[in-house]
Amino acid sequence: MLAQLAEHSHASQLGWGTPLRAHWNADEPIQGFETENAHAHYRDAKEALSSGDFDAFVLTEMVEIEAAIAHFDAPLYLEKWVAAARDANPDIRIFLYETWHELTDPQGWMYRLDTDPAKYWEGVLLARTMAELPDASPVYVIPAGRVMAEFVRRIEDSEGVDGVTSRKDLFARAEDGALDPIHINDLGAYLVAITHFAVLYQRSPVGLPAELLRADGMAATAPGPDLARLMQQTVWDVVSSLPVTGIPQNAVVLQ
Repeated sequence: MLAQLAEHSHASQLGWGTPLRAHWNADEPIQGFETENAHAHYRDAKEALSSGDFDAFVLTEMVEIEAAIAHFDAPLYLEKWVAAARDANPDIRIFLYETWHELTDPQGWMYRLDTDPAKYWEGVLLARTMAELPDASPVYVIPAGRVMAEFVRRIEDSEGVDGVTSRKDLFARAEDGALDPIHINDLGAYLVAITHFAVLYQRSPVGLPAELLRADGMAATAPGPDLARLMQQTVWDVVSSLPVTGIPQNAVVLQ
């Protein structure tokens, strides 16, 4: 979706619930590697960075984020990836993609979205990495978790918009209708895509197209016009208020 909105080239290396450590170490298995990377845009991450072909690098850590820090050396491997990217291209912009937890999280889903950034994403991952690389350019944050939290607040504090009334409407369902508490559906993917757009391009997503395609070429379920506008405005309200996104005060607002 992001590539359709921005019309940029891209490559990716993905896995299922994979820590940064496994992407770094060739001898560690990456669950779902064959499935997630069976497309024309796959490229080995280390090779892609060393090529110098890219001016932006987005990476994320697995959730449970607490486990990633405690058991998979998350800060160390974020530092390794950042250093590798900078070594190949000192001007590359690097972004840490902040995600979310299961709706059923025992600590409370909204509580985790509100507190995890300061406690883990920025408070541990970014803080430790930048402490080890004090002279490096900043690593910015794509705050998808915080965007999701604010959007859900606006929806659940109202009567809903275009048929969307709760957080569950952002998440996928199995064929039998059972809710998938961690994987987002097309509407959730659209919200995350425009969050990436706003941070990467430092531009408001208000006015962007809402009717996009899935990776398989089929039409994605699109938000209605009022819902699209709410999503776009929520994204901009959140990302433009957080210094960690790197968005300047004079960022462009699309009309």
